[in-house]
Amino acid sequence: MFVIFQEGGYPMWFLLAAALAALAAGGNFAVRPSRRRLELTRALVLTTVASILTGTAADVAQVGHHASEYLAGHPSDTLANIALLGLGESMSPSIFGFSCLAIVGVLVAFGVYRGGTEMA
Repeated sequence: MFVIFQEGGYPMWFLLAAALAALAAGGNFAVRPSRRRLELTRALVLTTVASILTGTAADVAQVGHHASEYLAGHPSDTLANIALLGLGESMSPSIFGFSCLAIVGVLVAFGVYRGGTEMA
């Protein structure tokens, strides 16, 4: 997990903050389901999705910006190889963020189950 976090770069800190807040809200909703807690969890999930998209876009932009510089320092590589490796690293925010959101989804489902039909 540390490697994924490291490959994601600086935007991962914002994503970590948003994901932790969403996980905490989802856990709170699972323990004490209420409409208010569900709305807070939804808002933090949307914040996390925005952080995922921003982090992934920022990482892809960095690959595009620095690929030619990296190629100049490593002439034995090809631009396609460098771009594919960079794009693979750029998926780190998506992998981390959507994994956290999957856990939030389970917590929300548990809270909805505990809260009955009035939570749906």
